[in-house]
Amino acid sequence: MNKKILILGANGLIGNGLTSYLSTKKINLFVVVRSKKKEFSKNINYYYCDNLSIKKSFTKILEIIEKVKPDYVINCIGVTKHIKHGQNKLLNIDLPKFLSMNRKNYKFAYIHITTDCVFDGKKGNYKETTKTNANDIYGLSKAKADNYLVNKKNTIILRTSTIGREIKTRHGLLEWFLSRKKLCYGFKNTFFSGLTTLELGKIIYIFIIHKKLIKEGLYNVSGPKINKFDLLNLIKEIYHKKILILPDYKLKIDRSLNPDKFIKISKYKRKSWKKMLLEYKKFND
Repeated sequence: MNKKILILGANGLIGNGLTSYLSTKKINLFVVVRSKKKEFSKNINYYYCDNLSIKKSFTKILEIIEKVKPDYVINCIGVTKHIKHGQNKLLNIDLPKFLSMNRKNYKFAYIHITTDCVFDGKKGNYKETTKTNANDIYGLSKAKADNYLVNKKNTIILRTSTIGREIKTRHGLLEWFLSRKKLCYGFKNTFFSGLTTLELGKIIYIFIIHKKLIKEGLYNVSGPKINKFDLLNLIKEIYHKKILILPDYKLKIDRSLNPDKFIKISKYKRKSWKKMLLEYKKFND
C-alpha cells in the first residue's frame, strides 16, 4: 500500500516545492493550504485552512490528520524573517510542539523543516551539536522549537536552507533575482550551503519515505558552501538572464551547515550547485 504523506503549508516556498516533486511519486499525497487557488493540481488531495494565525486552527489541522491518517506529516508552515508578523511563537513554536505531541496518538512520523538561521552566522560549518545562537526573533523561535523536538520519538528535524520558485511572493533569493531588471548586487561575503526545494524533496522521498534510513533526530541537509554573488551568477547563466550583477562586500555572514552526520547514515552524495539548478529548471520548465 502506498504511503500517505500530509504536507502542511503547501502555499509556501518549501511546501510548494515538496508538493511539486512528491506528486510525481507513487504515494498518496495530501496537502494543507491557506486558500483555494487555481494554480494547484487537481491530482492532489487539498485541504483548506485559511487562518493559521489563530490557535483554534490547530484543531482543524488535527481533524485533517484524523481523516487522512498519514504515515508522515511534513510541516512547512512557519513565519519567516521576510515577513513582519506577530505570530512567530504560535506558528514557529506552538504548532511544532502540538504536532509532535499528537504524533503518537495518531500514529504518524513527524518531519519538521527548520533553518540555518538558528545560528548568527559568525563561524559557519555548523554541526547538529553546535549550540544555537540566533539574535533575531525568527531564529530564536525556530531554535526553541528545534530544541524541544530534538529528542522526541518518530520526529525528524531537517535543518537546511532552500531556494526555489514561489507561487505569488518574491521573498526568496531565486524569485527575487528573476524579478530584477538591469542591475542587482550579490553579497560576496555571505555564505550558505542550501539546496533547491527539488533536491530537498528528493532527499525526503529517498532517504526517509522510501529507504527509511532516517527515522528520528536532527540532521543538517545541505549542498556545497557558496556565496550569494557566485550563486546569482550561476542562476543568471542557467536561466539565460540578461542582468549585471555587482559584488557587495559589506555583509559578512557564514551560515554553512556541516552535513557529515546525515551523509554518514544515508551515503548521500552532494551535488554541485550547477547540477542542482539545472535539474531544478528542467523539472519546472
